[in-house]
Amino acid sequence: MTRTSLALLAAGAIAAPALADHHTATRDVTAAAEAYNAALVAKDADAMLEHYADDVVVAPPDAERVTGKDAIAEELAEVFATDISFEVELVGVRAATEDGLVYSDSVTTVTMTGEDGASMVVEGTDLHIWEHQDDDSWKIVYDIWNGRPAE
Repeated sequence: MTRTSLALLAAGAIAAPALADHHTATRDVTAAAEAYNAALVAKDADAMLEHYADDVVVAPPDAERVTGKDAIAEELAEVFATDISFEVELVGVRAATEDGLVYSDSVTTVTMTGEDGASMVVEGTDLHIWEHQDDDSWKIVYDIWNGRPAE
């Protein structure tokens, strides 16, 4: 075996764990995102909050940012007390494990009663940024979404 072959073999052996980390991160965050989405559909605030980092930032459209799990819990209690319902489909998960972040993208359909009393359907995209934690879990550190009336 030549030196070049040995060098390439060694480089491949070194690169393999990074690839495995990428796949592991993608797998783990996909599972966490699916669990988060199921909790949203079930309007289970406690289960949703398990997926948020303590210092999470939530940036809703046309509203002030909400920071921290306690503030999010208050917002969720208020929203879930209404007749709102959710359908969610996870579209994709992309890992950038070099910085310990993974991005998940979901399409959400929200049905609620509008201010005029009529049923209203809003479709949107929900983007979560997940960060790897010291306990080997993944938590949402940033949550942002948009919405538009369904056609």
